Amino acid sequence: RFIVIRRTSNNYTLVNDCSKRLRILVLCSDDPQHHYLISELAARFDLVGAIIEPGKDQHKRLWQKAKYIDWLYRYWHIKRQKLTGRSRYRYDYFSPLIRNISHINKIYVDWIGSQETVEAIRDFKPDITVVCGTMYLPKKVIHAADFMINVHGGYLPDYRGNHCIFFAYYKADYAKIAATLHVVSSELDGGEIIEIVKPPI
Repeated sequence: RFIVIRRTSNNYTLVNDCSKRLRILVLCSDDPQHHYLISELAARFDLVGAIIEPGKDQHKRLWQKAKYIDWLYRYWHIKRQKLTGRSRYRYDYFSPLIRNISHINKIYVDWIGSQETVEAIRDFKPDITVVCGTMYLPKKVIHAADFMINVHGGYLPDYRGNHCIFFAYYKADYAKIAATLHVVSSELDGGEIIEIVKPPI
């Protein structure tokens, strides 16, 4: 049995206790780990769909928004991953773990903060929206969903933004190599923490 939660203003309240499978929507990018997340959620819940913001469009948007330093850094990061074999490693690692997701209703958007995303969330009517690997979500997208959880690749509140596991490792802060599940809010990686998950090191 699951608890269904609805947004009321800036809070979340219990509506009812029901026996149906949770309706899950995913907002993510298109890397192998994101396809793996879609696969795992589809196996466990009623995955109503996935709204996907491709990495190439994320990169292009940085240029369009005149964030040239961020664009250049991302360009270097993409090339570095290819040259070092990390992109291939990630693909080889996740590919065998991904179940068939061809039946999942996928919507590709140029920007996760678009009105198209807002309308799709309303159409899907999910109980929970799971976010992973997208660009910053504007308030209109957050408020379109009843309850939104982010899968953040870092230990919150100490490590926010991008490449958090790298920086924890670089600083030898091994106790804070982790991922955090938290409620999405308008503050970057600032919502209420649900769980911090640490790998064995």
